[in-house]
Amino acid sequence: MNDITQRVIEDYIRYWETVSVRGVRLVEKLAAPSIAYTDPFFDVRGIDAFEDAVCRYLDAAALRHIKVINYAVSRDGNTVFMRWEAKIGTRKEKNLSGMSEVVFDHDDKVIGHYNFWDTGSQIMADEPILKYAFNWLRRRF
Repeated sequence: MNDITQRVIEDYIRYWETVSVRGVRLVEKLAAPSIAYTDPFFDVRGIDAFEDAVCRYLDAAALRHIKVINYAVSRDGNTVFMRWEAKIGTRKEKNLSGMSEVVFDHDDKVIGHYNFWDTGSQIMADEPILKYAFNWLRRRF
């Protein structure tokens, strides 16, 4: 991996670790206009839709902190896998953890960001009604 790619990866990690509603548009320097973004709640294409999804996390989910714990670059040199932890919520803080697959093009711009995390055990299992259903299912499997 060359130095510029390493710097771009670190810039993208810094974006996530410091993202705020005021700074969400800074991703335009790091991502391609056609960026794809998916996670358990969003499947969007384009920089505007990406920014909207991030703003919704910051606002509706009260995303307060993200920390990239570790990352690795794939053999192709264009894909980065990031292990992260996040804190959401205001009244009842929840800790989330997951993995992201981030794909860069040959101009070192992010063209795909795919998040993988367990919404069942990390979010829904704490909801009063769903908690009983999840506990019942856990006992069965």
